[in-house]
Amino acid sequence: MPLSIIMKLHFSLHDGKNTRKFQDAVENYISDNPAVWDSLVYFRCEGINNDDEYVMYDLAVRSRHSWQLATRVLLERGQLHQFCMDVSKEFKVQFDSPTSQLVFYYGGNLVDGAVKDFKKNL
Repeated sequence: MPLSIIMKLHFSLHDGKNTRKFQDAVENYISDNPAVWDSLVYFRCEGINNDDEYVMYDLAVRSRHSWQLATRVLLERGQLHQFCMDVSKEFKVQFDSPTSQLVFYYGGNLVDGAVKDFKKNL
C-alpha cells in the first residue's frame, strides 16, 4: 500500500548533493525497517517558491501491510514523517515560516502602552 508524505523544506535542499543525501537517508530508514516498509516509490519536487525560499517535496513509500491495517500503517507513516523532519533538521534544510510583515493599526488612544477603545468612533 503506497503512502505519500508532502514536506515543505528550505530550498537549499534542492541542489543535487543535499537532495541525494536526503533520499539516501530515507532509503536507509526503509531498509532498516524491512518488516514495515517495502520500498521507496518516489521522492520528487512538486513545487518551488523562490520568494518564500521553500520547496515542496512528495515522498511516497510502499508499506508491507495491507489497507486492512490502516491504523497501524498511518502510525508508521507518522514515524517516517518524524524521521524525515529529524533528517531535515540534521541537514539544516527544515523550513521555518518567516515572521509576518503585516502591520495592524487599531486606532484609538494609546494609554499606558495599550490601545484604549480602539473600535470607538470608527
